[in-house]
Amino acid sequence: MIFEHIQYSLLLTIIPLVIFLYLNAKKRREYILKKYFSSFNINENYKSTEKKRVMLLYFYILSITFVVIALMQPQWGVSEESVKVDNYNIAIALDLSESMNAQDIKPSRLEKSKLEIKHFLKNNKNISIALVGFAASSFIASPLTQDVDTLSIILDNMTTKSITQQGTRIADAINTAINTFPENYIQPRSIIVITDGEDHQKEYSSIIADLKEKNINIYGVSIGSTDGSFIPIGNSYKKDQYGENVLSKRNDNALNFIKDELEGKTYKSDNANIPFDEIFNNIKLSGKYEKTQNIKSYKKHFQIFIFISIIATTLIAISMCYSFNKK
Repeated sequence: MIFEHIQYSLLLTIIPLVIFLYLNAKKRREYILKKYFSSFNINENYKSTEKKRVMLLYFYILSITFVVIALMQPQWGVSEESVKVDNYNIAIALDLSESMNAQDIKPSRLEKSKLEIKHFLKNNKNISIALVGFAASSFIASPLTQDVDTLSIILDNMTTKSITQQGTRIADAINTAINTFPENYIQPRSIIVITDGEDHQKEYSSIIADLKEKNINIYGVSIGSTDGSFIPIGNSYKKDQYGENVLSKRNDNALNFIKDELEGKTYKSDNANIPFDEIFNNIKLSGKYEKTQNIKSYKKHFQIFIFISIIATTLIAISMCYSFNKK
């Protein structure tokens, strides 16, 4: 037997309180009788009355116990059923270039992006996610998976040091993201590119035909501020060839090709929050596929305990009514 809401077991502490109140009341009754009625002896009538009180106490304890057990949602026995669920396949390409360390977005562009991705993963079910890291080159950090915990661990380990060759080649990242999807995959697919927009590659024609042929939807998100920020390197900042601090600004124009050439959508993270809800709503509109999934669950049996509690409560009521009418 397992319990879905084990925290309700704390309510069982009421039982010792009920027992304490009963014993305290019994002690007070006997004290008053002996003090004010000197001839008082524990006779058969008194013993019979006490036995009834003890029986009522048992019924109270029984009723409380089984109500608490019902609240704890006891479950045993496994049931299995096949259900159809909507599934979505998404590859997220995350910019790992040094400019993503800029702190115009707190704690940094990269760390904020990772936090937003984790939030999206935890709040949406039935999505298969692949992760791609990119700078001047790109790599598959995780193939398609629905394992949120594993994806979170992988995200934690994706840093600007994951790629030694610096720069930003968005087309190369998109091509790698396409490769996260299996060959001859006919289900709807989507790619989300998250970058500060400082693209150092201008040639996209090689991937345009591939995306259109495979009917892959693409979304671009530019993160950072237009005012920009210096890029931290250790205890200092990244320098240019003249020894001046490099100021990194968000460049929205670098993602225009997604909207113009690929008929995709682009978003600006002006408030540092990536609009994943809006993006996912558009992904849902672009298509889905139904997946049959076997779901195992334990059978709930709280009704049994509710029934026993009702019986105990009914017996308490009958006993009290009988005692009242007798008086």
